[in-house]
Amino acid sequence: MLDIKTTDDTRRGDSSRSSLGNLLESARLLVIHLDDRNRIRCANRQVERLTGLKLAKLLKQDWRDLVIDEAARLPDGGIRFGIPLPFTTPGGETRLLEWFLGEPSPDSEDATLLGVDVTERERALERREMDQEQLKKTLASQTGMLAERERFLSAIYENIPLMIFIKDASDLRFVSINRTTEEMLGLSRQEILGKTDFDLFPRDQASFFTGEDRKVLERRRSTSIKREPIDTAHLGQRLLHTRKVPILGEDGEPVYLLGLSEDITDQVNAEETLRQAKETATAASLAKTRFLANLSHEIRTPLNSVLGYSQLLTTQGNLDSLQAERVGLIRRSGEDLLLLIDDILEISRIEAGEIRIDPRCFDPRELARGLDRTLSERPQGGRRLELQFESGLPESLIADSRKLLRILTRSVLAIPEPPDGSGIPVRLGVSWNPDRGLRLWGEVLGAPAGIAGEEASLLFQPFQGGATRDTTYGTGIGLNIARQYARLMGGDLTLVNRPGQGSLFRFQVQVKRPAWDPSGIGPLLMEPVDAAGPGKRPEDFRILVVDDEDLPRQHMVTMLAEAGFQTREASDGAAAVAEFDHWVPHLVMMDLRMPGMDGHTAARRIIKLSGNAPPRILAVTGLELNEVLPSIQDSGFDGILTKPYTEKEVHGVVEGVLGVAPSVPPEADAIDVSPAVELETSAKEFPAELRGAALAALRGGYLDRVHLLLDQAAETHGATVQGLRRLVNDYEYDTLIRLLSAREGPEFAASSSGDSGREQMKAEEE
Repeated sequence: MLDIKTTDDTRRGDSSRSSLGNLLESARLLVIHLDDRNRIRCANRQVERLTGLKLAKLLKQDWRDLVIDEAARLPDGGIRFGIPLPFTTPGGETRLLEWFLGEPSPDSEDATLLGVDVTERERALERREMDQEQLKKTLASQTGMLAERERFLSAIYENIPLMIFIKDASDLRFVSINRTTEEMLGLSRQEILGKTDFDLFPRDQASFFTGEDRKVLERRRSTSIKREPIDTAHLGQRLLHTRKVPILGEDGEPVYLLGLSEDITDQVNAEETLRQAKETATAASLAKTRFLANLSHEIRTPLNSVLGYSQLLTTQGNLDSLQAERVGLIRRSGEDLLLLIDDILEISRIEAGEIRIDPRCFDPRELARGLDRTLSERPQGGRRLELQFESGLPESLIADSRKLLRILTRSVLAIPEPPDGSGIPVRLGVSWNPDRGLRLWGEVLGAPAGIAGEEASLLFQPFQGGATRDTTYGTGIGLNIARQYARLMGGDLTLVNRPGQGSLFRFQVQVKRPAWDPSGIGPLLMEPVDAAGPGKRPEDFRILVVDDEDLPRQHMVTMLAEAGFQTREASDGAAAVAEFDHWVPHLVMMDLRMPGMDGHTAARRIIKLSGNAPPRILAVTGLELNEVLPSIQDSGFDGILTKPYTEKEVHGVVEGVLGVAPSVPPEADAIDVSPAVELETSAKEFPAELRGAALAALRGGYLDRVHLLLDQAAETHGATVQGLRRLVNDYEYDTLIRLLSAREGPEFAASSSGDSGREQMKAEEE
């Protein structure tokens, strides 16, 4: 039994040793068993892997020679235990090993060494130390940057030229202010921080400031106070433009109130000074306008007599050639003076911004021919034009023809009169492109000598065009006005001066084509209409003419009836609607301004009555086109005809709308039924006693008396009085005398001439 037990113990011992051996072999520790002379008696496989030597080579070797670099040893050859010591492997890699020496066994001097490879641990510690060092450097750098940024923001905060203040939201005490706030209030920071508005400002101001603060905090949104008065210690009362902003915490509740205030006192004072200066300038400009208007009136009154008597002497004075020449010189001088007065008034209107464009339909050829006739008929210094019209120049255009005539006239008069008496070349044409639209251009060519360079540089300068010596081109006012007209009409007036070749005035303005021009690039108002169809004649179409004035309405009816159309007339809008409902015309010629129902209302009602087949409706008006154009389009009109109009224009617009040509004999087509012809017809119906008295006053030079007599017939003969008054204002005394004398009988002639007429007028005046 004893032997069996011994055997079991032996077996268990062997098994324990085997397990321990396996544990030592598989452990990552370096295990070395030493003898009493520090020589290796046994080692595990970790030592073999580290040294690259088999156990047989390791046995009886000094362990220090194998696993510790010589440089890591102490001077006496010993080593320090418990610290990392370097060891270079056969592969050249340096590893860090930390050794621990076990206590020798009691029955033997042998010892056991345990080694731990701490290379990765030490490297991790080294990296951590490096990271910590880098972190310290980064932290120091960031701290420096934050300090620099804080200094930068503090400099902005302190020096920005706005009052900046921050209040605690709970009690509205100041917790921060900038330097500008100190300077504005005249108080130090210590005197402001921790205080409320009631501690610093008058009670009424403090109540206002606090009330606005509470509103901002309650609404949780910023607000702007345009003008906020504030009393300061050293600057008196100032005006601030303040913006207040709530600063919210993480819970959404207000924590602080931020305020930014700008001192606008000087700006407000400057605006008030500017306003007063503007009012003063406006008053001065108005006074100048009134002065010029009064001056114009005072000059025109005696000028009326000068021009009137010179015209009467020319037509009735039985003058010899020398006398006629001298009277003509007086008349021309008066006309030039009148033109100069108009120039000065126009400059004043331009400076005041009172000039407007009045577009009307006109014939550019007739405009140029009319100027040619006017200039050639001047008693002295007449000029002849050599007119050249480019192919494609339309017969009808829409623009401000009066201003265009002024541009052309001034361009011609600026050209020195040809010494050989030849004509001044004038060319007119049109051009068009998608960007600039349709433009009328003109060129006026001067003599080969051209205009001197010094003169050319001053021609368009106000009041300087005639400032230099030996000039014959006037004062420069007219050319300056003409250029401004051209620019106002979307174009320009320029001078191309070519010494030795001539001076060329070139102008161009924006124009439009009327709706009835079949060659037009685009209609002004109406859409293109289809032709009436084969076999259609004017008598197949019904035209209703609507106008509250008898004379123009009857004139229009006559023109259309003579052209072959069926016509009816109405004297107001209500009658027009009733006539349309009964007769159903194809075209309505509608006057816009009428008592009762006006043309706009009548047009809308007619369109509503007509259902799906509305007639064509044309607006007829004497108003400026740019004033009525929007309302005409809104009311449903198909086009517009402006007064005064000619028979040719009426026929053209009707043909453009209905698509059928009027039945006008060839010879009649050339007759222009103008306002002058219409006035000549209506003047015959003027009361005989008034015509006689007006004629006597005119022959006696009593123009004010003429105006008073015309006023007496204004209610019953409004259109005729307007036409006669226009002749008086335009000094057309020859035409006026002819019209007033049209039905002059023996009794009428006797009562309207000689001393008896003058004595009668003097008696009435007294």
